[in-house]
Amino acid sequence: MPNRHVWRASADGGWVSVGPSFLRRTGLELEACLGSGWMSVVHGGDRDSLREGLRRDGAALGAEARLWSAPQNRYVPSLFVAEAVLEPGGRVREWVGSISDVVPDPHVEGALPAFHERMLDVLSTVRALVRRSAETAGGVDELAMHVDGRITALARIQSALLRRPAQGVPLLDLAMDELRSFAGHGEERLALSGPDVRVRGKLAELVALALHELATNAVKFGALRASEGRVELDWSLRRDESLVLVWREHGTASGSAPEREGFGFDLLARTLPDDFDARAHAEWLPTGAVWTIEIPLRGPARFCLSM
Repeated sequence: MPNRHVWRASADGGWVSVGPSFLRRTGLELEACLGSGWMSVVHGGDRDSLREGLRRDGAALGAEARLWSAPQNRYVPSLFVAEAVLEPGGRVREWVGSISDVVPDPHVEGALPAFHERMLDVLSTVRALVRRSAETAGGVDELAMHVDGRITALARIQSALLRRPAQGVPLLDLAMDELRSFAGHGEERLALSGPDVRVRGKLAELVALALHELATNAVKFGALRASEGRVELDWSLRRDESLVLVWREHGTASGSAPEREGFGFDLLARTLPDDFDARAHAEWLPTGAVWTIEIPLRGPARFCLSM
């Protein structure tokens, strides 16, 4: 099954964290991966190029390397992508990135170029995610926490898209996968409903990230912070012209708007409209926040949604 392995590294390229899927893939223990230990499962002929890429101040990393697969007992080609988080002066503070451990058969005509194009698009998303997170974070610790959560959300949806790239991901599955990470607050406090709709490509990425941001804000400031609070997410198709998602929070202590606009607001109010001609509107009611997102089925989104 396709996987994407998320990691974070210090400015010198030494890893400080990595997702459990990487440990399962390589057979390493977590402690053995930290620092430069992760290089032990990279083919010797590919290590120098990765080290060189991680030493370039202010650059994005995009490189192929052979990664050891414990289940297959061999090295498999993989794509490493990362983006540098920069200090105000331009020096690298840390790296955030991922490894794709699925590479298409190069003998299939057109498969490899399409794969590389998709990876470049993912790298572009990571770059924008890190840059905007750095602009809105209140400090280094907050930045690290937010970037880690957003990269993990992006990795989840990419893994789902790789399993069924042509068919797309059912919106119900996408929402359940994303909100499952918040299930510790009580699954009975989350209600999902809507018709069978599938989303693909960039639209799936942005919807997954939007749900991640809404759920994170609900835990920190909204309905999931209060013991009696709950969240409803429903979606519908309007006259075959648009997909409408409505996020409703109930039982919050305050219905006021946030004091500052963060990454989530920027994603909902600017990125989705810019990329898909979508419209997003927030209402700050006494009972809780309500976000309504309307995505037209014509134009850019028509290639990304199916019923």
